[in-house]
Amino acid sequence: MVNIILGAGYTMGAGAYITAEGKTGFYFRAGIGVGLDVSAGGELGSSKNRAAFGGDSEGVCGGVGPANGCVSSNSSGKTVSGGAAAGPTEVIVSGHTEKTYTFTTKPKNPPRVSPEATDCSRPHPYNHVCNR
Repeated sequence: MVNIILGAGYTMGAGAYITAEGKTGFYFRAGIGVGLDVSAGGELGSSKNRAAFGGDSEGVCGGVGPANGCVSSNSSGKTVSGGAAAGPTEVIVSGHTEKTYTFTTKPKNPPRVSPEATDCSRPHPYNHVCNR
């Protein structure tokens, strides 16, 4: 995530997500915020459901030092995230409110690796697909 909020500003984030069924997809989130938060870092989160993760949402974020967290929601539910960031505001208390939109790709099953698609003629580590 990247936040450039000095009074008012922008917030964005991008990455991968995993559904409860183990399917994977990608997301891009962008929006506006009000507060004091100039930082960049990583985040992990959990949503009530995929609809709560995508689309319009409103939230509040805050942090102490490099640790930060956000709670956002829309009509489909709540998303909670936490992470670590670096930046000029991350040496003290930082925070902002935000209104964002999250674009998501359709979740897909992760690719499967089978022994037929792998060269199993040479030695491999203990837990490699060729040793199963």
